[in-house]
Amino acid sequence: MLFLAAASPSMPKIGNGDSFNITILEFFLILTSIMQPQILLSSIIQKKTSALNLSIIFILISSVFGNIFISDPSGILHVIKIIIYLPVIYLSAKYFKIEHAKYLVYGSIIAMTINILYYVFIQTQNPTYNLWAVESLSSGFSNKFFSFKTFTIETIKSGAHSIWLTYCVFSSAILFTLNKKISQPKSLILITISLITINTFNSFSRGGLLTAATFFLISAYKSTDRLKRLKGMREIILITSMVLISYFAFIYFYNSDYAIFQKLKYTYQSFTTNGVESNIQIRINTWIAYLSGLSKASYLIISGVGWSDIRFEWVQSLGNSNFYYINIPESLFFTFFSYGGIISLISFSIFLFKLIKTSMKNDHTSYVGYFILSTIPISVLSGADLISDLIMSQLFFFVGYILKENKNETENFTNNRKI
Repeated sequence: MLFLAAASPSMPKIGNGDSFNITILEFFLILTSIMQPQILLSSIIQKKTSALNLSIIFILISSVFGNIFISDPSGILHVIKIIIYLPVIYLSAKYFKIEHAKYLVYGSIIAMTINILYYVFIQTQNPTYNLWAVESLSSGFSNKFFSFKTFTIETIKSGAHSIWLTYCVFSSAILFTLNKKISQPKSLILITISLITINTFNSFSRGGLLTAATFFLISAYKSTDRLKRLKGMREIILITSMVLISYFAFIYFYNSDYAIFQKLKYTYQSFTTNGVESNIQIRINTWIAYLSGLSKASYLIISGVGWSDIRFEWVQSLGNSNFYYINIPESLFFTFFSYGGIISLISFSIFLFKLIKTSMKNDHTSYVGYFILSTIPISVLSGADLISDLIMSQLFFFVGYILKENKNETENFTNNRKI
């Protein structure tokens, strides 16, 4: 499972790019759940992750119930897809050791290198590509799939550039966590940081850039009082932070064709010219339209509509809004609220809060907490990166490890008090 999780970011999915896409890791997770259902059951009833499990199960129940009125079975499959990742947390808590994290680091180095080479190849072969087109974005293999119909690697049109950059940031969290526990060669750290920086430059995601800048700034700030123990990590983090901050200065003084610079320049011009940016306004309109529709179907505040864009749009139509909106939540927290109701949202929020708090208790796992904190702004405003297959395949290993570390510390504290 660890090998597949490490390899997944550098491997395209298998599917048709629209209604069905699956990773190799997901295939083996499904196989494990079928052959050893007790692992899946044990994962679902874990006390340590009960808040997360409850939030997901609530969405599943709402999805099944919602299909009675408006059929959309693909949503049920999507929730099941998330559920089959839960055994990763359970298995990690039993077997994962911090030494194993090096495979995730090596996997990220390979994945980010492949993405850079692929991106350069695309730009070289198609110099007239529109940088706003999904096919030409630097998104790793998070939005690529292998088509058996054409036997070629193609692009999922919905895009996933923010997910890719979030993965790159989490790769640095894994690296810092590993280095804090087991000192790693500085060459490995510099190689990984360089790849993350290049991938950030090539990215098209404002949210991913915000996540990267926030993570490195928090890490640098929190590391100032641990300089001796960090063995030079502080300087590396500070240098990376300065590189990321220099983006904004570069945009101000120069006219660059890099995708991320174009996106930020477009955002600045939109706000200065129109007072609003269209993508942000559409998201706000989407939430307003859904909340307006809830006034005529208030019971959905409790139950949610289940995982379904069709039922989500149906609620929006009840409000008779006269502005443009889309039929997906476009927010991690609004996803749990609209698909699973208020109980699902509260349960998921409790899980995130406890995970951040628990990760902060251990010096080396705190970087995972910094990572999750850095994703909160973008999770509120856009996307659902934390529950994407790319991030879950990596993050859930550390969720299990953090819970195990906290349990060991609690037991040691209790034993010491008895002594």
